[in-house]
Amino acid sequence: MLGPHSLLCSQMQKFLLFTYDADLHVKMGEALSPLQYKNILVMGSGAATHNLREIEFLHSGGSTSPPDSWATGFLKEFEGFLAKCTPNHIQQLTKLYQLPYRDRAHPTLEHLCPVLIPAAAGKEAPTRIHNAMMFKNLSMATYTF
Repeated sequence: MLGPHSLLCSQMQKFLLFTYDADLHVKMGEALSPLQYKNILVMGSGAATHNLREIEFLHSGGSTSPPDSWATGFLKEFEGFLAKCTPNHIQQLTKLYQLPYRDRAHPTLEHLCPVLIPAAAGKEAPTRIHNAMMFKNLSMATYTF
Protein backbone atom coordinates (compact mmCIF):
# COMPACT_ATOMS: atom_id res chain seq x y z
CA MET A 1 0.00 0.00 0.00
CA LEU A 2 1.26 3.45 -0.83
CA GLY A 3 1.92 5.83 2.00
CA PRO A 4 0.63 9.41 2.02
CA HIS A 5 3.91 10.78 0.63
CA SER A 6 4.66 8.13 -2.01
CA LEU A 7 2.84 10.00 -4.74
CA LEU A 8 2.86 13.72 -5.22
CA CYS A 9 -0.21 14.81 -7.05
CA SER A 10 -1.61 18.25 -7.45
CA GLN A 11 -4.32 19.30 -9.79
CA MET A 12 -5.62 22.33 -11.55
CA GLN A 13 -9.11 22.44 -12.90
CA LYS A 14 -9.71 24.22 -16.16
CA PHE A 15 -13.31 24.73 -17.02
CA LEU A 16 -14.82 24.91 -20.47
CA LEU A 17 -15.46 28.21 -22.16
CA PHE A 18 -19.19 28.85 -22.10
CA THR A 19 -19.38 29.19 -25.89
CA TYR A 20 -17.98 25.65 -26.41
CA ASP A 21 -16.04 27.16 -29.32
CA ALA A 22 -14.04 24.27 -30.81
CA ASP A 23 -11.19 26.45 -32.09
CA LEU A 24 -10.61 28.06 -28.70
CA HIS A 25 -10.59 24.70 -26.90
CA VAL A 26 -8.12 23.28 -29.44
CA LYS A 27 -5.88 26.30 -28.86
CA MET A 28 -6.17 25.73 -25.11
CA GLY A 29 -5.02 22.13 -25.58
CA GLU A 30 -2.12 23.21 -27.77
CA ALA A 31 -1.04 25.69 -25.09
CA LEU A 32 -1.09 22.91 -22.46
CA SER A 33 0.83 20.47 -24.66
CA PRO A 34 4.33 21.26 -23.27
CA LEU A 35 3.17 20.15 -19.81
CA GLN A 36 3.43 16.50 -20.83
CA TYR A 37 7.20 16.87 -20.95
CA LYS A 38 7.09 17.84 -17.27
CA ASN A 39 5.16 14.67 -16.37
CA ILE A 40 1.89 16.56 -16.07
CA LEU A 41 -1.23 14.76 -17.21
CA VAL A 42 -3.78 16.72 -19.22
CA MET A 43 -7.18 15.05 -19.14
CA GLY A 44 -10.79 15.72 -19.97
CA SER A 45 -13.96 13.93 -19.06
CA GLY A 46 -17.24 13.59 -20.81
CA ALA A 47 -18.96 10.87 -22.77
CA ALA A 48 -18.33 9.92 -26.38
CA THR A 49 -22.09 9.47 -26.84
CA HIS A 50 -25.07 10.05 -24.67
CA ASN A 51 -28.51 11.47 -25.11
CA LEU A 52 -30.22 11.61 -21.74
CA ARG A 53 -33.59 12.17 -23.41
CA GLU A 54 -33.31 8.76 -25.08
CA ILE A 55 -31.28 6.81 -22.53
CA GLU A 56 -32.88 3.61 -21.25
CA PHE A 57 -32.33 3.21 -17.54
CA LEU A 58 -33.87 0.11 -16.04
CA HIS A 59 -33.97 -0.07 -12.28
CA SER A 60 -30.73 -1.80 -11.29
CA GLY A 61 -29.82 -4.00 -14.23
CA GLY A 62 -29.45 -1.43 -16.96
CA SER A 63 -30.77 -1.78 -20.46
CA THR A 64 -31.03 -5.15 -22.12
CA SER A 65 -31.73 -3.55 -25.49
CA PRO A 66 -29.03 -3.34 -28.15
CA PRO A 67 -27.28 0.02 -28.55
CA ASP A 68 -29.06 2.66 -30.63
CA SER A 69 -27.81 2.65 -34.22
CA TRP A 70 -27.21 6.40 -34.16
CA ALA A 71 -25.04 5.99 -31.03
CA THR A 72 -22.87 3.26 -32.55
CA GLY A 73 -22.81 5.23 -35.81
CA PHE A 74 -21.57 8.36 -34.04
CA LEU A 75 -18.98 6.40 -32.06
CA LYS A 76 -17.62 4.87 -35.27
CA GLU A 77 -17.42 8.33 -36.90
CA PHE A 78 -15.90 9.79 -33.72
CA GLU A 79 -13.14 7.20 -33.57
CA GLY A 80 -12.39 7.56 -37.27
CA PHE A 81 -12.31 11.32 -36.82
CA LEU A 82 -9.93 11.12 -33.86
CA ALA A 83 -7.62 8.79 -35.79
CA LYS A 84 -7.27 11.45 -38.52
CA CYS A 85 -6.47 14.21 -36.00
CA THR A 86 -2.80 13.47 -35.65
CA PRO A 87 -0.49 16.14 -34.22
CA ASN A 88 0.26 17.31 -37.78
CA HIS A 89 -3.46 17.72 -38.48
CA ILE A 90 -4.64 18.98 -35.10
CA GLN A 91 -6.77 21.76 -36.57
CA GLN A 92 -9.07 19.04 -37.92
CA LEU A 93 -10.38 18.80 -34.35
CA THR A 94 -12.33 22.02 -34.91
CA LYS A 95 -14.63 20.02 -37.22
CA LEU A 96 -15.72 17.65 -34.44
CA TYR A 97 -19.13 19.26 -34.10
CA GLN A 98 -19.91 18.52 -37.77
CA LEU A 99 -19.84 14.73 -37.44
CA PRO A 100 -22.91 12.76 -38.55
CA TYR A 101 -25.31 11.99 -35.67
CA ARG A 102 -23.66 14.68 -33.48
CA ASP A 103 -26.95 16.46 -32.76
CA ARG A 104 -28.50 13.26 -31.49
CA ALA A 105 -25.41 11.89 -29.75
CA HIS A 106 -24.82 15.23 -28.00
CA PRO A 107 -27.87 17.51 -27.98
CA THR A 108 -25.70 19.94 -25.99
CA LEU A 109 -21.94 20.30 -26.34
CA GLU A 110 -20.66 20.40 -22.75
CA HIS A 111 -20.04 16.63 -22.73
CA LEU A 112 -18.36 16.48 -26.14
CA CYS A 113 -16.25 19.62 -25.95
CA PRO A 114 -13.88 18.33 -23.21
CA VAL A 115 -12.21 15.88 -25.61
CA LEU A 116 -10.81 18.76 -27.62
CA ILE A 117 -8.34 19.87 -24.93
CA PRO A 118 -6.47 16.59 -24.27
CA ALA A 119 -6.69 15.62 -27.95
CA ALA A 120 -4.98 18.87 -28.93
CA ALA A 121 -2.49 18.59 -26.06
CA GLY A 122 -1.49 15.03 -26.93
CA LYS A 123 1.38 14.27 -29.23
CA GLU A 124 0.38 10.74 -30.16
CA ALA A 125 -2.40 9.19 -32.18
CA PRO A 126 -5.41 8.40 -30.01
CA THR A 127 -5.76 4.93 -28.55
CA ARG A 128 -8.98 3.58 -27.10
CA ILE A 129 -8.19 1.88 -23.81
CA HIS A 130 -11.74 1.04 -22.72
CA ASN A 131 -14.98 0.49 -24.54
CA ALA A 132 -18.49 -0.15 -23.24
CA MET A 133 -21.97 0.97 -24.25
CA MET A 134 -24.64 1.18 -21.56
CA PHE A 135 -28.32 2.09 -21.47
CA LYS A 136 -28.61 2.04 -25.29
CA ASN A 137 -26.56 5.18 -25.97
CA LEU A 138 -24.12 5.95 -23.16
CA SER A 139 -20.60 5.25 -24.36
CA MET A 140 -17.97 4.73 -21.69
CA ALA A 141 -15.13 4.72 -24.27
CA THR A 142 -11.84 6.03 -22.89
CA TYR A 143 -8.93 7.32 -24.96
CA THR A 144 -5.32 8.32 -24.51
CA PHE A 145 -3.60 10.86 -26.75
